[in-house]
Amino acid sequence: MILQCVIMLICGFSADFAFALYARSAAKGNAVIAANWSVMIAVIGAISILFYVSNPWLVIPELVGYWVGTYVAIKYDISSEK
Repeated sequence: MILQCVIMLICGFSADFAFALYARSAAKGNAVIAANWSVMIAVIGAISILFYVSNPWLVIPELVGYWVGTYVAIKYDISSEK
């Protein structure tokens, strides 16, 4: 159960981090990069669904991961332009 919680936290973090990078790429008009990030979001989402369909409580660590992913992506402004 602990391992599943950690995996869900990582999935949530990765999905939201990828979404922040997707939004930046789309806003800048980088279609190929934005499309690549959207595929990553879909893959991570599919993995997450497979986990929490069997245990709905796993949504909680995923939500924490979403929060941390957005915070890190915005706070540290991970981008190629500095």
